[in-house]
Amino acid sequence: KEYPANIIELADKVTKDKSAETLFRSYTSSGIVIVDFYAHWCGPCKVLGKTLVDIARQFPQVTIVKVDVDKLGNIASGIRSIPVLRIFKD
Repeated sequence: KEYPANIIELADKVTKDKSAETLFRSYTSSGIVIVDFYAHWCGPCKVLGKTLVDIARQFPQVTIVKVDVDKLGNIASGIRSIPVLRIFKD
């Protein structure tokens, strides 16, 4: 998928040297960040995802971090249903 530059698919950024936890902390430590906990198979998540793309385009100063709960269960450990949005500020 082609996302605006301020939408980050966290699973795609994980490397041997940078764990998901480290990246998650770095992305959420400054500025305004919306974290979208979702799954590819989730219908309501897909609808919300389209809205988040619109938000990202309208507010380029806001970072949106997408966390796939199936791929990154360690980051989404407290999430019981999806979609869930969490907002972080600094």
